[in-house]
Amino acid sequence: MTAVLRRCRGCAREYGAGAGPHRCEDCGYEIGWWCTAHETWLPAPKEWTLGSRLVSAVWDLPNRGVPTCARCEEDARLAKERRRVEAERARVARERAKAARKRKRKKPARPAPRVPRSRRAKVVRLVLALSIIGVVLAGGYCTYLRWLSSSDHRPRVTVHPAPPDQGTRSPVKSIERMAVGGHLMRARRYREAVEVFQRAIELDPENAWAHCGLSGALYKRRRYRESESAAREAIRLAERGEGKLLGSSHFALGRALAAQRRRQAAIGELRRALRYHPRHTAARRLLRRLASTR
Repeated sequence: MTAVLRRCRGCAREYGAGAGPHRCEDCGYEIGWWCTAHETWLPAPKEWTLGSRLVSAVWDLPNRGVPTCARCEEDARLAKERRRVEAERARVARERAKAARKRKRKKPARPAPRVPRSRRAKVVRLVLALSIIGVVLAGGYCTYLRWLSSSDHRPRVTVHPAPPDQGTRSPVKSIERMAVGGHLMRARRYREAVEVFQRAIELDPENAWAHCGLSGALYKRRRYRESESAAREAIRLAERGEGKLLGSSHFALGRALAAQRRRQAAIGELRRALRYHPRHTAARRLLRRLASTR
């Protein structure tokens, strides 16, 4: 609240806040308005008019004709604002405490329902049955693969007897015999494949593919020297042939030499095979294996 009173500007005599003389009775100086809170003189109030007197009489009856200190008004406004902020903080704290008490009074969440034992047992039995079925199927598949690879159940290839005119040349029949020999090789019937390739060579001695196939069949029969001779004959006949034929022939020779432990010669033949047939994976694999061993 503003502490304003009347005071002499000369001798500082106080005359209170009410109405009184305009000059000091002791020294004769003019009496002004003094703020005791900030120790400063206040400007004199404006001259009263009829309208201002009526308004002051209605709205500011206790302090009519008393000036106000701007600094005191600012301090009062700041104090009011601080009280308002403190009240707002207290209200927010009360609301938070109330919400916390409500959360504490809430019932705890119900736990997830447990799976009944009978249902759990059904799930376990189902998983066990599926595991057993998987094991049985895997075993059956492995048995089937062994059955396919066994010698008693390999695919049968019918080999027709040689025609009576064995001395005549027939390139077409030689190619047919080569196809039969390829089927026999895939069926791992290497003994019959050797006979079929020999028959194909008899029908067409210039057939380099037949010599190459005979070399492969003899290699599977572990007759490495005969396989080497057949491969060399295939290379001789295929000198002016296609690159794939030359690559296969050099690979057959290199494989036969590697089986006879002639490592350097085998490496040379395999490199020639890759030169003529760069995509020959078997030759590349065998060459890498021979190069890694000492």
